[in-house]
Amino acid sequence: MDAVFKALELNPWPARQYDVRRLEGVQFDGYRIRVGGFRIVYAVDQPGRTVLVLKIEKRSRAYRGL
Repeated sequence: MDAVFKALELNPWPARQYDVRRLEGVQFDGYRIRVGGFRIVYAVDQPGRTVLVLKIEKRSRAYRGL
């Protein structure tokens, strides 16, 4: 997972390296990255290009409460 966070530092949307998808049906501009059986749910402050990691969970629990 360290490689994923390093990729996010360089580019908040590393779609070519990882399976990044925009989240639908949520109240914020969120994305998820698939890392094996886990999901990293995050948001991006676009003017500042700041990445805020909201959750790191197994797929079965990752989208609950969003």
